[in-house]
Amino acid sequence: MHFCPFISLRTTALILTPGFYDVATASNKGVGTVLRSIPLWLWLVIVFLFAAFYWLGARYGRPISSKDKISTSSRKSDRRQGSVRSGSYGSAPGDLMQLIDRLDHTDGDPFVSAVYDIIKESYSDPKLSVEDIARQLHLTRVHVNRKLQASLGVSPSLLLKAYRMRLASSLLKENGIPVSEIAANTGFSSSSYFSSAFKDFFGKSPSEYVSSQ
Repeated sequence: MHFCPFISLRTTALILTPGFYDVATASNKGVGTVLRSIPLWLWLVIVFLFAAFYWLGARYGRPISSKDKISTSSRKSDRRQGSVRSGSYGSAPGDLMQLIDRLDHTDGDPFVSAVYDIIKESYSDPKLSVEDIARQLHLTRVHVNRKLQASLGVSPSLLLKAYRMRLASSLLKENGIPVSEIAANTGFSSSSYFSSAFKDFFGKSPSEYVSSQ
């Protein structure tokens, strides 16, 4: 519902001063004379009413935009998740490792938990994709991606990659485990693909990462 701020002075005056009708309709009174006959307090009331109706129209009369809906939904999701989301997580390795740690130790939004549970159960499958996650949740890939982005600020594919990289970095710290075995255990089809993905994520090759520890 839209409020209209454009209410005529004559209508407002008729409402507020019962005797104004006679003044306004008198044949021997001009418009200027009629306006000058309105007391100062009445002008102040009229200005206040105009401002109030205009504010109400601007505040409640406009339809809610999709951006408002997403923002409201995101704030509700934040409250449900407690401290799981403290702003959107970036793509830096440290931010993503922090996100994985928090998801491991915090019960949050049921949707986020469902996505994360699928990742934990199926991360070692090289063919695991966002489509597979969406299929298990009986949702579309677009819906899963959009909802996780709104909840955590990261995509499902990046969350899967971060989980694999966190596990791979832990295994690399254990002496004697071949890179090929780590690759197979973390969902990579080959050691070369794993090494490339690891360097892209951490900025270091697996051997450089081990040397820096």
